[in-house]
Amino acid sequence: MSVQKVSSSMISSDLYTTDRSWTGSQRSTMVIDNDGSFDMNAGQNFKCTFSSNYAVTFTNPADGQSGFILFINTNGSTVSLAATTKADANLATTLTTAGTYVVSYISDGTNTYLTNSAVMA
Repeated sequence: MSVQKVSSSMISSDLYTTDRSWTGSQRSTMVIDNDGSFDMNAGQNFKCTFSSNYAVTFTNPADGQSGFILFINTNGSTVSLAATTKADANLATTLTTAGTYVVSYISDGTNTYLTNSAVMA
């Protein structure tokens, strides 16, 4: 077996400019965030179990970041959207109805755009 010495300049230029093929799984664990404010630095996929009324908001938005949020609203807590959280006119009303929902999101670095499933359970 031979080992090739790699300089830091080779790593940094190659790391960001070369296409990669992955042979192993690329995933992260779901971030538990029950306050309705999702820190995009904490992860990509979130789980939120409502315990009170929330304004859904995102902190540290990153341009191009996308993922999913599993919303569990067991008691019909009221959901609203922060000014930088964008969705169709019915999303907040839908999530206010007790049930479990899968919400997808994508951010442009300023606003975060949401789409939602129908109630799952």
